Amino acid sequence: MERILIDIATSMAVDDEANVYVTGQVMVKPLVTMQQLNIILMVLSNGLQRYNGIGNRDDKANSIAIDNSGNIYVTGVSYENGTANNYATVKYNSAGVEQWVEIYDGTGSNDDYGTAVKVDNLGNVYVTGFSVGIPITSGYDYATIKYSQTPLLKITKPTPFSKFISGETDTIKWVDAGWNAVNIKCKTNFETPIESEIIIAQGIPNVNSKFVWNVPDTILSFRSKIIIENADNPTEKIESDIFRIKPYVLTRLNADSTYYEYRKNRDQWGFSNTRADVWDSLWYSQFDYQGIDPFTNQQYSQIQGDSVFFKRPSYAHMDWISWVNTFTLNACYFSVANGWYKPTATLKWWIESFPGKWNGSCFGIAVANALAFSHREQFQIKYLNFPTITNPITVVSNAGVKRVINELFTHQTGNPHLALRTLIGLNKTPNETLNDLKEMLSQDNAEIRTLSFNNNGPGGGGHAVLAYGLKHDPTVDGLYYVQIYDNSNPNSNNHIQLNSLVGNGFWAAPDWPGWGGNKWFYLRNPTEQYLVNPTFAKGVAQQSPFILDQDVLEINNTTSASIQIQDNVGNQTGFINNLIQLDIPGSAPFVFDNGSETPPYGYTLPADNYSIVLNEFIEDTVATFFFTGNKSFLYERNGADQTETDRLFFDGGVSVANPDAQTKTVKLLNLINETTQEKLFVARSLELAQNDSVKIENPDSNKIKLISYGSAKDYDIELNYVTENEFGRFGDFNIPMSANSSHTFVPNWTELTNSELQVLVDIGNDGTIDDTLYLSNQVTGTADDQGSLFTPDSYNLAQNYPNPFNPSTKISWQSPVGSHQTLKIYDILGNEVATLINEYREAGRYEVTFDASKLASGMYLYRLQAGSFVETKKMLLLK
Repeated sequence: MERILIDIATSMAVDDEANVYVTGQVMVKPLVTMQQLNIILMVLSNGLQRYNGIGNRDDKANSIAIDNSGNIYVTGVSYENGTANNYATVKYNSAGVEQWVEIYDGTGSNDDYGTAVKVDNLGNVYVTGFSVGIPITSGYDYATIKYSQTPLLKITKPTPFSKFISGETDTIKWVDAGWNAVNIKCKTNFETPIESEIIIAQGIPNVNSKFVWNVPDTILSFRSKIIIENADNPTEKIESDIFRIKPYVLTRLNADSTYYEYRKNRDQWGFSNTRADVWDSLWYSQFDYQGIDPFTNQQYSQIQGDSVFFKRPSYAHMDWISWVNTFTLNACYFSVANGWYKPTATLKWWIESFPGKWNGSCFGIAVANALAFSHREQFQIKYLNFPTITNPITVVSNAGVKRVINELFTHQTGNPHLALRTLIGLNKTPNETLNDLKEMLSQDNAEIRTLSFNNNGPGGGGHAVLAYGLKHDPTVDGLYYVQIYDNSNPNSNNHIQLNSLVGNGFWAAPDWPGWGGNKWFYLRNPTEQYLVNPTFAKGVAQQSPFILDQDVLEINNTTSASIQIQDNVGNQTGFINNLIQLDIPGSAPFVFDNGSETPPYGYTLPADNYSIVLNEFIEDTVATFFFTGNKSFLYERNGADQTETDRLFFDGGVSVANPDAQTKTVKLLNLINETTQEKLFVARSLELAQNDSVKIENPDSNKIKLISYGSAKDYDIELNYVTENEFGRFGDFNIPMSANSSHTFVPNWTELTNSELQVLVDIGNDGTIDDTLYLSNQVTGTADDQGSLFTPDSYNLAQNYPNPFNPSTKISWQSPVGSHQTLKIYDILGNEVATLINEYREAGRYEVTFDASKLASGMYLYRLQAGSFVETKKMLLLK
């Protein structure tokens, strides 16, 4: 069943009996196959005939002619796979029945356009048009062809360089030579070392000079020939021109004109999507963010960009080195020589790798495998430390593998990959992706696009695999099997099932139970795009790559909490009741393709006003990042409890309210990115009592306004100003703020370190300036390391990592004041099994490693006592 969408008449002719013939183009949309323009012949007295070229693409009629016998000739343009556009001339008899087709592919195998056809009194057919020759730079030439009406014994289908798809049905056609019966054979891999012959049919009646062939799904032959014999005299035979036969399978071409097909037991990697192969402790221990930055050969800054390196543990995934290698030095540093970072780059890295736990690197593994098959030479040149590839199955994990896999994993956070996913991929129906798979897998030298799918059920999550084959179920109409290399299940041969007759398609993956559904099943970018460094945002010329369009808002959130984003009319987007919800028009989730159930790490939305509710906290640190145009805002706090709720509002600025009885200590950050300079403002230690709220916004590009709508409070501030040639820093503490008032900061940015900071005070928030404060800088430049500016403002015992573990794990904690501290380990019965810390410690953040190699598997407890603060958490040892 098909629907005609567009009719375009291009030429008309009238015969001696006043019959009218019209030709042109028609667009049809079958229920499953791709849209296409077809040449049509409309015989007004006898109905309609349509010619669909072998490329199954656009076919355009340009001219029509009639001979003395009433035969009709149509010429035009037909797209032929692998040879661009060619002349296509079709002969019909007076009843409109197709007689023959002639294809002309010019000397350059480039574009050829048939524009006119004429017939002389002897029945000779003349076609003219224009053709691109050799070299292609020579432009178009006239090309005129004469076709004689003398009967020729020839095979008209398959046409030269056309393609039959193995596993599907196609038709063999020939000019009737008057034979009663025929034998039909096929030579595969013709004139290659592996040439062979297949008997298709023997002694079949020569009816209509055509045969419908169910092409076996086992045939793969770049050079094929059909041979038709007279069954009564097999010495009489005709041969087709060279054509191709291949199933829907990934291939590339060998030098001897044979196909090299993807074979899972040879072409998948010898490593998999496991911590041991991709992110083991020996690997990530090199990322010491209190140590030396390999790009600057200086210590990682402990103060720049809201102290991101001071706060980042070594196990944080994605690592900074991968981030910089992916997005380039220029995108991440103002000055490598001075060790000056771009705050937007560091904050982007921090929030997108928050909370930092490795959950999988399947995206990087799938992309690397695709590159190794389709662009192996370029891949090995770009990644010189990756092992030499003969057969990928022999490549096992090492340092070079881990570096490349994690860098390619990072590509998904930048454009064009992120844009394609959010704007196109997530909007694809499974049936549209089925057509994309057919197009990709029908190519001779496949331009591979990895396959991504997101969890349609509870828990969220995304996964990336390599689709290398597609088969149609021989007994169930509309059911397809997608053959995949799943790096999370490398030994599995299970297929993804796709039922094209259920709605717009429904997919299911046996190895991912509950994930399937009617959406979020799509192909990523062409593989070659991963050989180029991505960017963070669209950006225009001369702009920072981090700058978004003004009509776009990105909200990056803590993945260990529920988030509800609501627009002005009540539509909701977010992670609600353990499900992804996308009711706000134009919204889309950011989901890591890591091969695990992981909630979205953010959302893209049209820029507008939104209320945000955060609750059901699993971890005690909350962070939400707002990014639009050249402005960024961050809300963060520690000590989150599962029973609490945080309420935020975005309207160009960010406000936060506390509906809970517990007092919360929060931080607000504002960053203005002006490409050649960035301005950072942080307000820390803001205490919010129940029903208290604060807001941060920009009156203009040089000012920051902090508004309190509740009780009196005090807070600490930090400002950074950084350019290619300058770094300025300002900090002050315990700044008093009256109830229901606002402070507008007017920094002298270019003299930030050495000047006072003017603060305009509005008591009552009525728009009147009631007072002016002048603050003095309490810190000095980049030399100040941590100091009181970075003293924790609350107690916190973090969850050990990794957990479960074997045999060692890290335990970190922080305390706002100095005290005698003990950290002890207990078994589940309460017996003490280890004392890790028993001493006086100053205020600060600490981390220790617990080695449980001498203990049995099971649940253990770790308990921190620091002064009057006591907290206990569970951890699981699995051996």
